[in-house]
Amino acid sequence: MRRPAGAHPLVLATVFGDMLGYGIVTPLLPLQAQAAGATPLHVGGLLAGYAALQAVCGPLIARWSDRAGRRPALLLCLAGSAAGYLTLAFADSLALIGLALLLDAVTGANFSVAQAYLADTTPAERRARRFGLATAAYGIGLVCGPWLTSLAGVWGAAAPLLLAAGLAMLNLVLVAVLLPEPVHGARPPALAAGAPPRGIARLLLVIFLVNIAFNGLQAIVPLVSQQRFGWGIVENGRFYGFVAVVALLTQVLLVPLLGRWRDDDWLTRAGCAIAALGLAAMGLAPGLLAGSVAAALTALGVNLAIVGLTSRIAAAGGAQHHGQTMGTLQWVLNAALVVGPLGAGALLDRAGPSAPFTGGALVALLALCIALRRPRAGTHGGTQVGAGSHEDTKARRAGGGGRETGSHEDTKTRRGGGEGT
Repeated sequence: MRRPAGAHPLVLATVFGDMLGYGIVTPLLPLQAQAAGATPLHVGGLLAGYAALQAVCGPLIARWSDRAGRRPALLLCLAGSAAGYLTLAFADSLALIGLALLLDAVTGANFSVAQAYLADTTPAERRARRFGLATAAYGIGLVCGPWLTSLAGVWGAAAPLLLAAGLAMLNLVLVAVLLPEPVHGARPPALAAGAPPRGIARLLLVIFLVNIAFNGLQAIVPLVSQQRFGWGIVENGRFYGFVAVVALLTQVLLVPLLGRWRDDDWLTRAGCAIAALGLAAMGLAPGLLAGSVAAALTALGVNLAIVGLTSRIAAAGGAQHHGQTMGTLQWVLNAALVVGPLGAGALLDRAGPSAPFTGGALVALLALCIALRRPRAGTHGGTQVGAGSHEDTKARRAGGGGRETGSHEDTKTRRGGGEGT
């Protein structure tokens, strides 16, 4: 396994730039759609449609990269992002907003392909640290993006979007000029399309529900904050930045500390419970301070749960299909992005501003109930995949060379800086 000289810093910079662009767009998209005549339900539908396309196309691109190469796949993804952001900057109708989201969604596998590149070029014993750096870059991009929105938003809604398009174009040029294709041996045959690794259906269901509970907020928080506090693009950018900081601190500082004495299953269950409490509190918050505390609690819980779940899912993945393994998990996360915004938008439209938060809390409680159920022994090769055995957890933390640790070190990916929202 040879590492192309200078490739890893460039891949990490690509991850950072990609998530910076996403973080720039997220706070202003609901407001831009509303200004074009969208109702809350329409906003949820736009975001759900975006996620549905990404859920279909992302895994296909990640799987295609197993055959065609990581570099061509990254170039395709970055070109789609640049085109989507540029179209969105000049969109003055729902049809153009939909076209912009379409362009970005059908090429939305940037992070999965970047992770696969790192897996291809990193020895198993070092993979955990490398994935930790990748997800740290991911999280830092999500933190900085909303803040850039709040700064550039003073020049109008188009300014942050043009900045996001410029960042994607810069990434595209750097990858085209400087990034070499990894050196591979013979590539393994692809798994059946869409087939997840055995024994992780329950874990995928739990992470699906957790992301439904959290991702629904992306569609309605700017709309609710505008109703309650009169916020615009600048204020929502700062609020999203605050939530992203909480998520990053959770994954960089709190998770490694808890990981010394608690296993993945405990993180999953505690995270689901805290997320449910935070979401319920957001719906009942009487003012800005209480709402901010509740949002921080929600971000803390969601990120704890995602860390534990991703660790267990990563341990069940196969070492020979890095692109497809990441694509499968991404499909589930994008499917949650379909259901979450649609449900939250419908609840806001029909039942008022508190209803989406109450609904999210109930979904998080359902995820907790499923996580509390222990599967029968032997669910995955004799190992209780969902049980989060302490022995498995300690083995992965020790960075051993076994199949689980080397298969996909996303086990420590989230511990090194993880993916929050």
